[in-house]
Amino acid sequence: MITVATALLTLAIAAMGILIGSYQERLERDYARVPTAYTGVGGMTVEGPRWRIIADTADGRWVHVFVVVPEADTPLPPGLEAWPDPGQVVLAPALRGTQAGREVLERYGTESRQTIQLEGLVSPQERIAYVRPADDILDRVEGIPLTGYGVPYPARANQEGFFGGAAYQRSLAQALSGAGIAAVLPAMTLMLVASRTGSARRDRRLQVLRAQGAGPREHLAFLWGATGHGLVIGGLGALAILALMMLIDVPVPASEAVILARDLRAQAPLALGAAGAGWLIAVCLLIVMNRPRRLRGTRPLPGRVRERWWSLAPLPLACLTMTQALIATLSWEDSTPRLLIGYAGLGLVALTLPSFIGSATALAARALTRLGRGAGSPAMIVAGRQLLNDPRSVRRLGAGMAIMVVLIAHAMVLSTLTNSFTRNAQATQAAFGSSLLEVTGRVDTPDQRELLAETLGERAGVVAVSMPGDVHDPTSTTAITGSCATLTSLRLPCTNGSLSRTEIDPDPRLDYLAPADWSTTITVTVADPLVVPPSAESVSTSIISYDGSDLPIEALRSDLAHAMLPPPAIFPVGDSWITGLQENRDQARWNAAGAGVLTVLFGLAITAAVQGDVIPHARRTGVMSMWGAGRQFVLGVSIIRVFVPLLVAVAAGGAVAYVTTFPYLLPPLDGQLPRNYALTTTVLPLLAAAMITAISALIQGSSLRRWRPGQS
Repeated sequence: MITVATALLTLAIAAMGILIGSYQERLERDYARVPTAYTGVGGMTVEGPRWRIIADTADGRWVHVFVVVPEADTPLPPGLEAWPDPGQVVLAPALRGTQAGREVLERYGTESRQTIQLEGLVSPQERIAYVRPADDILDRVEGIPLTGYGVPYPARANQEGFFGGAAYQRSLAQALSGAGIAAVLPAMTLMLVASRTGSARRDRRLQVLRAQGAGPREHLAFLWGATGHGLVIGGLGALAILALMMLIDVPVPASEAVILARDLRAQAPLALGAAGAGWLIAVCLLIVMNRPRRLRGTRPLPGRVRERWWSLAPLPLACLTMTQALIATLSWEDSTPRLLIGYAGLGLVALTLPSFIGSATALAARALTRLGRGAGSPAMIVAGRQLLNDPRSVRRLGAGMAIMVVLIAHAMVLSTLTNSFTRNAQATQAAFGSSLLEVTGRVDTPDQRELLAETLGERAGVVAVSMPGDVHDPTSTTAITGSCATLTSLRLPCTNGSLSRTEIDPDPRLDYLAPADWSTTITVTVADPLVVPPSAESVSTSIISYDGSDLPIEALRSDLAHAMLPPPAIFPVGDSWITGLQENRDQARWNAAGAGVLTVLFGLAITAAVQGDVIPHARRTGVMSMWGAGRQFVLGVSIIRVFVPLLVAVAAGGAVAYVTTFPYLLPPLDGQLPRNYALTTTVLPLLAAAMITAISALIQGSSLRRWRPGQS
């Protein structure tokens, strides 16, 4: 177990270095494709080689489109082998052959035979595309001058990216915090447990050495002889895995991320240095956990802790306190104080779980002991007394399993949370569909306005809404500008003037564009809504379907993109919030990956704890072999000694998990229990408990067969 724990702790610390190195390489590739003029001081041009970015959406996710007008001597960006032909689009591998890729091609042109290479991508999953405009719209393509690539300062791992995946990735601090919680802390726990697993004989020898006058040097020499083999093998195993990761790309389970071998090779000193630090931490933890204790005999036994029934009370009180605090702060939504309250509540629950599990298990053990006496079952009597005589191991074993269940449940539920903005956006889209569209981007030249009007035709019109300076002042005025047809579709008169809300027939789309609580008066202007006066502030532009039917949004986007680049962005109302929610859910897949790592490491720690607790008890119960104890006795002792505490832990952890995640299911957060919630928080922990019990039975049976008089 020391070998496994050393390897995993070394890899967990190495993962921190791998994260930093991966972020560094991603940002360097992102910085290398940034046009030189992008970070400089300069304006737009419609002449010469130029570059423009379009932050578009496709298939419900962000897509960055780079519009490039090159000339013969224009340098190629990283990742392109040659400039595409006019009217062609070069897709990233993540877009090719997908619905998102087909939407990009429909809007911007035909597909090029080449694909963006990894040198021009921060990751293989990045969704970007290069577009070369057709010759007939070149004079309408505006962009920054394109003379070269790169930024005037070096990339650092903790900086933000410019485009694509680098712009939407989590910060390095968040990634390191997640890795620390999901990998480093459980790996250290496993190392601490492994350092004490089967250490009774080692402790006796250390105490004897101390009694004979041995000092720290002799103690370290003895420890190295007893455990050095496992430390060396574990460290070498971790290095072998790192070497393999430098040769092949490693996909991260439960997410779309891939650890690139080339990034690890480029940052090999950082990854190897972190691995070396992890191995040294493993050595230090083993030394600390095996130091000789003063005033301790050569055959130490666990101290007695009498479990009381009132020890069951703190956990329900902690759950109630956490739940009430979360319910009281639900309106804070994504604020930091609410997050801190959630973390504090989890800490309070974790502190009270051990005493609850210990007391509940003690009650079960006493009942089983009495039942064993009445039924004449040695296994029930022996196992029940073991549970009562070693309560610390019961607490350690059960608390680990329960805390694991609670953390996994919270990671799963928190990844489903929304916020009030997203829910309002979803409700708005459900109400209006694509009959009401938002327009962003520049449509300020006569040619652009004419192209937009031609694209809309007789199906829809444009309306501009100038919001009042103070939306909390009900006496303020909202200004609405549009053509007669557009104003009439909103049930507004086709005349200039001011109207009171009471004079206007209600219309859901008008209520959305100009909510009644913003102002009591609406000023109507019959004019071109795209000609915005210089004095106008907070103007929003929307497209209104005349008859209220859904508009062919993809056809509109394609027609506009074929006529001018960049086109004005057109999307259903609230679409940006929903797209952002999808990005958050994509990033939340890391929560599932972290929960998987945490589960494995905690499971190994629990297995090691069981092994360490069972071995000394198995030696003491070996005397039962003199009375013909066999498999039935071994299985009975293992079930009661191991499975009963784990069963109590799974039940307590599952109940605590549901109670403490319940506030997240309420409005305005409106989280949900994921599809595999019950499987992950109940079924799999029970299967793990059964497996650990089987391991315990094997240890018990082996000790029973090998027992000889004089052993204990």
